[in-house]
Amino acid sequence: MFHLISKLYERTSVMIITNLSFAEWPLVIGDELYRFSGGEGCTASTACLIADKPFTASAICETHAVVVTMSKRIFMRGLEQSDCFRDFV
Repeated sequence: MFHLISKLYERTSVMIITNLSFAEWPLVIGDELYRFSGGEGCTASTACLIADKPFTASAICETHAVVVTMSKRIFMRGLEQSDCFRDFV
């Protein structure tokens, strides 16, 4: 399913409707949910962090990568105190 979605990306709208929890999406879509490039953040993990929901993920880096993780406390402090961080998120 991921390959189908990636072929349609930016060509048409795609809506996926399921009664599965977000954690179960790989059962339908496959292992690769989406990609992002340097300077971008993971929207799924950010949304779960803000909503205080658990999110386990695995990643495969196709190039050299630096990964930054932080606790919810530090993340929320960044949102509250830093315009730059808030704009990035």
